[in-house]
Amino acid sequence: MRSTYVFQCLILVFAALFSISAQANGAGQGIIQPNWNVYGDGNLFFYLSGAHSGPTCSIAERWAFDTTTPVGKSYYAAFLMAYASGKSIFVSGSGTCTHGNTETVADFHVVD
Repeated sequence: MRSTYVFQCLILVFAALFSISAQANGAGQGIIQPNWNVYGDGNLFFYLSGAHSGPTCSIAERWAFDTTTPVGKSYYAAFLMAYASGKSIFVSGSGTCTHGNTETVADFHVVD
């Protein structure tokens, strides 16, 4: 009887953890706004014209990624191309925040 109760509690804990992480990751799509910048640590911060759903630590419509990593360098190339041509991008977030207030990009692609 006690092992059944412990098992049910564990299932509830894992279900809660997975639902929290699923809700924490943000997503957004839109045109890159002109007020973007790269900080000295290599993180690029940018805003999109579209809505952003994300973690509570994040400023709305603001995203960041590290331009010094191999993946970040490929994101940066695509970012510059999309910005220069005015193309829309889609980003999904990692659920964590860079500099305490901006969701870190987990996936990035040009939409059109």
